[in-house]
Amino acid sequence: MNGPAPAPDVVIVGAGISGLSLAHFLTRKGLRVEVHEASAEAGGSIRTTSHDGFLYDVGPDSFVRQKPEAEKLCRELGLGADLIEPEPEGRRVYVALDGALHPMPEGLSLGVPTEVRSLLETKLLSDVGKLRALCEPFVMVPEPWPQDESIHDFLTRRVGKEMAERIAAPLLSGVFAGDAARLSAQAAFPQLVGFERGHGSLFFGMMAARAPGDRSWAKKLSWLLKALWPKPKPSLSPFYSLRAGLGQLVTRLVSDLQGSGEARLYFESPVQRLTVNGGRVRGVVLRSGREIQAEHIVLAGPPWAAAEVVGPGHPGLFRALREKKGAPTATVFFGLTDDRLEQHFRGSGFIVPPGEGEILAATFTDQKWAGRAPEGKALVRAFLGGARKVGPNLDAASDSELVETSRRELERFVGELGQPLFTRVYRYARGTPQPELGHDDWRHRVRRLEDELGGLYLTGPGYSGVGIPDCIRAAAELAERLGRRELSGAELSGAGPDRSLASH
Repeated sequence: MNGPAPAPDVVIVGAGISGLSLAHFLTRKGLRVEVHEASAEAGGSIRTTSHDGFLYDVGPDSFVRQKPEAEKLCRELGLGADLIEPEPEGRRVYVALDGALHPMPEGLSLGVPTEVRSLLETKLLSDVGKLRALCEPFVMVPEPWPQDESIHDFLTRRVGKEMAERIAAPLLSGVFAGDAARLSAQAAFPQLVGFERGHGSLFFGMMAARAPGDRSWAKKLSWLLKALWPKPKPSLSPFYSLRAGLGQLVTRLVSDLQGSGEARLYFESPVQRLTVNGGRVRGVVLRSGREIQAEHIVLAGPPWAAAEVVGPGHPGLFRALREKKGAPTATVFFGLTDDRLEQHFRGSGFIVPPGEGEILAATFTDQKWAGRAPEGKALVRAFLGGARKVGPNLDAASDSELVETSRRELERFVGELGQPLFTRVYRYARGTPQPELGHDDWRHRVRRLEDELGGLYLTGPGYSGVGIPDCIRAAAELAERLGRRELSGAELSGAGPDRSLASH
């Protein structure tokens, strides 16, 4: 096509999963989109690498299927046949206690016990701890309910101190590499808080979510009986990945956008600042000096990245965005010469509760996902850092120190690793945005300040969730908002049908 490219309807800053998903949804509505990414590649923390027959995700390696947005997007992009579940023999998760690994009780859902026998058989809890956890359906709810409560305090109140500290809290806070004593239960897991408020119990709330309708005491009694004598059920994992790693989703999104005719993607194109006229954001200025104008400007990424673009010229929003904390994390991969780990146990990995070790968790990647290591070899990764600052100080420690710490801790729990074929260290300077106590108040304040600065929109991890499905859901909701506003503007200006969203 000759002549300059038409001006975009929407400029998106950031080509992580939030920015790419938003661009995808907007182009499906017929809007013209420009995406500007500061780095040389798309995907943000979602990145898959391969060498010598090994394949692994540097960042997240899966997403939860309970939240359907990621699965739906994969199928929409033609990746349905590439969705995979963890290997059946590698689904068991272990928990570290007193230097040994113990299987996590079966029947846990978001840390809530739903099977009595499995809980009674675990060696992770004392008899008193087991009894206290099993009493959860009968624990009285507080009056009034706490306005905001940490995950640690919430779970301790519901399932008891032992169950909370040894199993449930490390499991839930591990999603954020966070500190359960500081993470907000309402912000991080609103469904659990909703179960208590709506049903008086996490167990009853969980059961009602699976079978909505009857809430009578007769129905509740039947749920309790099922917990005592659970029927065999299909072994469905709560997680999905992709056959070629989650980077496959990023690659397909980029390819789909580049072929759409409605999107332009620019890499190594950092945005320096916003342009504002009449109290409304009108565009952005790239570091190169080029200015781009659009009706809608979206900052798609963590709050601290948005703060760099907003700048101190908008002090209220700038300060609010900079308040959101992240915690440095690191992952250490080991490619092993043989699969001797399988001689000890089969499973996807283990978590390490506070005080039990110098790593946060470990994943036995080749046992968890098919095709991640050559035949007869193994792939393991360890997690360090996080809000609890587990392991060496990541700001000061060298890569070799992180490798040594990880190896020492892995061998303490699972035995000799042998001589690694390779090791790789990946660092995340800010890690995951932490939904700590007061997060909901912060989020409402940010949204108010965002609305006051017309034409600007914020999406990405740290506002209403951090997982891949959360980011995709937020992007889809924002696309609907922008689509409605664009349609309204087209109708008011008398735009022709080729620019009307009604024709798409």
